[in-house]
Amino acid sequence: SFAYVSDSNIYSNSVTSDNEASAEGYSNNAVAGAQNNFGTINQSSFGDNVIVLNDIASGNSAVAYNGGDAVSGVQTTGASIFNSLMSITSEANNNRAGLYGSDPAAAKDAIAGASINFGYVNASAVVAQLTTSENYAYNQ
Repeated sequence: SFAYVSDSNIYSNSVTSDNEASAEGYSNNAVAGAQNNFGTINQSSFGDNVIVLNDIASGNSAVAYNGGDAVSGVQTTGASIFNSLMSITSEANNNRAGLYGSDPAAAKDAIAGASINFGYVNASAVVAQLTTSENYAYNQ
């Protein structure tokens, strides 16, 4: 996770397999797969500056109780991206993510496959390749 990235090269390769995670309580997240979080990315494509994320998640299981996120696949999020170049390759296979809780308003996200979310993108190129198979997400 990065709060602010400017004029930087970031190369991230992660492989997660056969992990289990559980969490209980609001905002307590269960992450068994790969998770990339950025606050602001600014001018990361000038010169040789790029952000490259390669993530593989397989056979993971994540369960969140009463208000957290469950991530067993690959999740990439960013609040804002300005003047940047980002390449994302995500592969998620045979993952399971579950949410349990009595308060439907407290439920968050169950991500078993691949998810990419950006709040604001300006003058940027985001190239994403997602491959998912046999993933299962549920909310009970």
